[in-house]
Amino acid sequence: MTTIPVYSSRSFVWSGSLGTADESTLIKVGSVNAPDGWAGVAIESGRTGHIRLFGPVEDPSQNNYDGEFMIYSFKDEVFVKIWNY
Repeated sequence: MTTIPVYSSRSFVWSGSLGTADESTLIKVGSVNAPDGWAGVAIESGRTGHIRLFGPVEDPSQNNYDGEFMIYSFKDEVFVKIWNY
């Protein structure tokens, strides 16, 4: 297992199943164990306190990265977009 930082942001805006935040507003709120070599991020919900491991969306048709933002998914149901990745 790998220990990775957990981030949260007061600027997260949730719309349906997609959350967005600016990278400059992310703050480290702790750490969590993740599988070795994990390429995603851990996000703590400011609303519920739940921590989820989000993995990168690799399907180019979903616009996962265009130089300005990165989209990560959780179980293909909940997505988070981080600007200025």
